Amino acid sequence: MAGSPTSAEYREGMNAMIDAMKHFKAGKVIFDLTLAGALHPDDQHCQFPIGNPRAVNAGQSHVALVLASDIFSFKWRSKTL
Repeated sequence: MAGSPTSAEYREGMNAMIDAMKHFKAGKVIFDLTLAGALHPDDQHCQFPIGNPRAVNAGQSHVALVLASDIFSFKWRSKTL
């Protein structure tokens, strides 16, 4: 589904990703956010996959992000990453 996810959808997806990381013992994760739209500020800073304590505890060691090249994502990247 293209467009901005709600906070509940984003957190549900993050929880599913963390459960999958544990199950498959996958420490390296690639996130394709090109169609994700804007994330709520609480999700950007508190739940973002980089440094998420639950993800790190699940074995996360590396994260790669695929981001859109539009101006809105550029502004978000410069403030968030």
